[in-house]
Amino acid sequence: MAFFPDIRFPAFGLDIGDRSFKLVDLVKKGKKIILRSFARVAVPEGYFDKGEPKEPQKIVDLIRTLIKKVGGRKVRSNYVVSVLPETKAFITLIDRLNSDLSKNEIIPAIKEKIKYQIPLDLEEAYLDWQKIEPDKILVAVAPIKIVEDYSKLLKKAGLVPLALEVESAAIVRALGKEEIKGTTQVFIDIGATRSSIIFYNKGIIRFTASMPVSGRAMDEAIAQGKKLSLDQAEKIKIKHGLEKDIIGSIMDDLVRKIQESLDYYTEHFSSGDKARPPGLRPGEVGRAFRVRLCGGGAYTLGLEKFLSEKLHLDVKKADSLANITLPGKKALFPKDKSLLYTTAIGLALRGELLEK
Repeated sequence: MAFFPDIRFPAFGLDIGDRSFKLVDLVKKGKKIILRSFARVAVPEGYFDKGEPKEPQKIVDLIRTLIKKVGGRKVRSNYVVSVLPETKAFITLIDRLNSDLSKNEIIPAIKEKIKYQIPLDLEEAYLDWQKIEPDKILVAVAPIKIVEDYSKLLKKAGLVPLALEVESAAIVRALGKEEIKGTTQVFIDIGATRSSIIFYNKGIIRFTASMPVSGRAMDEAIAQGKKLSLDQAEKIKIKHGLEKDIIGSIMDDLVRKIQESLDYYTEHFSSGDKARPPGLRPGEVGRAFRVRLCGGGAYTLGLEKFLSEKLHLDVKKADSLANITLPGKKALFPKDKSLLYTTAIGLALRGELLEK
């Protein structure tokens, strides 16, 4: 779901995050969608505060630098599909809306339905909606200010924004192609400064929630506990795995929030998703959830096993390259870091769709 109309031009994907920017450009050749360009650049401290731009000109300069340093071939155009911070945008599913409403009546009816679900002043927010079933509507909401702020950044960088998407929509586009009947896919995006959980079933984002953990929080805890720099702490996290004595409380919070989200989904959204999932011990009661990890935090050694054991569910790293093809055996793209590019790949896939 996006906050601008679909205009059919070739567009690349640009993931704007608090700690890094990622760029992906794709091109379709026959039945394959091939990676054409990619780039990643670190964002210095202070450029953003929880998704809000604090140094606009420096951000613009960094976007320009990112475009100049692309690996592979030069990006095809200045048209871009970018992202809104997950903490500032919201997706919700509503039902039982009167199907006889006219076009002019739908938006007021949706606002009335969601006014207690969305922590925003709906008169100061953009709203996009999509009917996904006869009696269900998927709604995306974002503050006008944040949409305009991100649009201005892109335009000042010389780009033409075709769409600004909620991050979860880009993630499921990159990862959500494979579906198993009776199973809800759960994507956990562990980013540098924030994380989220996304429930995806029958081609629809059913529910999303923020998570009280981030890769940066883990690094800071390890750095403090072992008196190391943040860079050293990150390397230890990836190479040696979870320092349970140091980040145990962070991991406990993560498991607790995931479990709460699983319970909430089962109670409010699930209809047939209570079958026994893989990995449960005899006698245990489970739900048909298939958990896949993405974002930089997914590379924490031992995280998959830890979550599998705590949740008694099938937990693995996602495959962010499942729907695209790398250009030849000598592609420069870092496959071992591909999960960092998940959102950018999803945005670029939308860019490729916009061209058709």
